[in-house]
Amino acid sequence: MGLLFALLSFPAAGLVWWLLAKKLKNKGTGGLARHALGVIVGSIIWFVFIVIGVAIDPNLAAEPNNQTAEIAQKASSTTKAVESNETTLNASSPVPTPKVDTLDLDFDTFRNRVNQDFESVELPFAISSGIKPEGEASDVRKVASIAFANNLHSTVAIDPKSNKVTSISVMMAPTDNALDNLQIGSAAAFILSAADGDEGNKTVGGKIIKMIAATMDSFSKHPDQENSGKNSFVQNNVKYTVMITKGMPIMMFAEPV
Repeated sequence: MGLLFALLSFPAAGLVWWLLAKKLKNKGTGGLARHALGVIVGSIIWFVFIVIGVAIDPNLAAEPNNQTAEIAQKASSTTKAVESNETTLNASSPVPTPKVDTLDLDFDTFRNRVNQDFESVELPFAISSGIKPEGEASDVRKVASIAFANNLHSTVAIDPKSNKVTSISVMMAPTDNALDNLQIGSAAAFILSAADGDEGNKTVGGKIIKMIAATMDSFSKHPDQENSGKNSFVQNNVKYTVMITKGMPIMMFAEPV
């Protein structure tokens, strides 16, 4: 039984070393630190097993011949196995980061384009300098929420790694006021058209307004018909979509394709 504990001392030490190094690696601990701690803790485990083995069979301490050589051989092979396993884990651990499709602008560019377009037609809206994308660098997306009015809201998603915009969404709730509807409809088109460049208001702005009007007309005529409240088009690798649902604000999106 004492010999069994002695034989198990090295595999146990190696296993503890590997498990501890793996756990510390998941926590972001550096390679040198985690292996140094693994060696220390593994050595303690080895010592405990040896002491138990000697206590059970005192002859182990008195006859360090073939048994000692066998234990040393097993220790060497165990250590090599642990090192090989750790090397394999290190080689396979990096996970390729999936490519994130983005629009060709960052949030500051988005803000400038939208504000310039609003100002050019004297719309009573603006994105203030105090509005920033919120979130951490480790988040999947940062998000900026912009309330232009009670019935006009936009959400902009940003890739934290590239700081590029990944999607622009707009919620618009028409009222009984024709002038108000004209303003928020034009504003929605300007917000989405920022995805098409500095001249987006000219290149896609008109198409977006026509798409909104056509979808509203189709939905008013066939409210129960499937897809009567949905329309979209693609230009310069950007998909512009409008969705109308009963009892909900009109939803619009600009996203890469």
